[in-house]
Amino acid sequence: GVDVSRVTFDPDEPTTLALIPSEESGGQSAYVRCPGADVRISEAELSRDLIESASVFHFGSESLYDEPARSATLSAVRIAREAGVLVSFAPG
Repeated sequence: GVDVSRVTFDPDEPTTLALIPSEESGGQSAYVRCPGADVRISEAELSRDLIESASVFHFGSESLYDEPARSATLSAVRIAREAGVLVSFAPG
């Protein structure tokens, strides 16, 4: 199972929605962001102990688009590297 005990919610922003068409439809993929809860995480909300105890810290370029998520992501990467955690990046 997936541990979701540390998932947080932003009551003021919707969740970003990724629309991925099937190969048969041939349509374009799209993101719906207004700006979206995913880019609202701040450095103060980071769980240092969770990051430091991870085996891998993975993030995508989407978290670098807007503040405060950009600063939070870069801070999380620094924490992970300092703890010797493998950092994985998905350019998108």
